[in-house]
Amino acid sequence: MTTTRLPPPAEEPRGAEITREKLLQATHELLLERRGADPSVSQICERAGVQVAMVSYCFGGKAQLLEALVERTTEVVVGELNQLAAREVSPEQKLRRHIAAVIRNFLRYPYTNQLSERLSAGEAATALANTFAQPMLDFYAC
Repeated sequence: MTTTRLPPPAEEPRGAEITREKLLQATHELLLERRGADPSVSQICERAGVQVAMVSYCFGGKAQLLEALVERTTEVVVGELNQLAAREVSPEQKLRRHIAAVIRNFLRYPYTNQLSERLSAGEAATALANTFAQPMLDFYAC
């Protein structure tokens, strides 16, 4: 199976950020390989080549690591949506490109919906919904 890379962070990682990126990438790869089945912290760290304690150091815990992965993929999807909204193409072309992007992103990050539902509760759920839903609503309002 060909493993897709996560998009890079906005800025070049340094120090602990390098370890953070390794953990995010390892989690992404394992979730893809296991079709969304939850890998253990030790499996993630083994894949990333780091000690188990680094999950707590970099994220605070496994749940926060998974939330950070969902946030990364959401940022990518919303960024692509914003770029599409800014393009000077017909509404029909925008809709066609949007549908193609939804399919592409589902294939790139098939675990995101499942993780979002599992992790989100209370304020976290509201924040995630706003982060993802508002740009979608704005796009269709254009």
